[in-house]
Amino acid sequence: CHQCGYTASCDNCSVTYTYHRKVNKLVCHHCNTMIDAPSKCPECGNPEIRYGGYGTERVEAVTRAVFPKAMVARMDSDTMTNTESYRKVLDAFRAGHIDILIGTHRILSKDVEFKDLGLLIVDEEQRFGVAQKEKLKQMAPNVDVLTLTATPIPRTLNMAMGGIRDISLLEEPPVNRQAVQTYVLENDDLIIYDAIRRELRRGGQVYYLHNRVEDIERVAVNLKANLPDASIAVAHGKMSEEELSDIWRRVMEQEIDVLVCTTIIETGVD
Repeated sequence: CHQCGYTASCDNCSVTYTYHRKVNKLVCHHCNTMIDAPSKCPECGNPEIRYGGYGTERVEAVTRAVFPKAMVARMDSDTMTNTESYRKVLDAFRAGHIDILIGTHRILSKDVEFKDLGLLIVDEEQRFGVAQKEKLKQMAPNVDVLTLTATPIPRTLNMAMGGIRDISLLEEPPVNRQAVQTYVLENDDLIIYDAIRRELRRGGQVYYLHNRVEDIERVAVNLKANLPDASIAVAHGKMSEEELSDIWRRVMEQEIDVLVCTTIIETGVD
């Protein structure tokens, strides 16, 4: 709430809720609790409330819940829009007043200075370039590095298998995680449309992977003709950064039901 600062948190684990626009629900991604989204602030009654909680914002919420006494800050495309608050984060981090900084590749910029960096955690390591990780280590030579990935890059895997790096395996799935069901079938439009309708009925969203830019628009048009009630968009590498940024924002805010896209979804997504 912009008026009183109230933040909706899970009663079970105190993690900030994430808003799912399609079903108008608040969801805790820590314990999977789901509640109806309020139309006004429960504390002060203000109807102008903001919903969020994706990407770095969600990581920040979980970190604050786990480390309640730590000073936590975030640096991403959202925080950069406010120059004054962004400058405050830079100054506080430089002075050592921030314990944990959560951010995107933006933390590699020259104006980001570390006072005493002790631990670097790289999530989804396969999406981080070697040069970027080496740059961070040059900025803080004695830093400990923890990388997280489900698909380790060959260089990291080789170092781990050779004993140069320690490796730990997380073999237990998260609580309530359902197994992924994969079907290899001949192309059948009826099956595809039925699968998409099932996902949309449960309030979900769909990635439709089509890795040919030449006719990707035609695929989207065909889908729209057979799924008139669905909001469908297209994303590929030949689009401008501004176009992709706007599309991804709409996906995150659940304004788009089906995203017809190339393998660009694997890289460069905040």
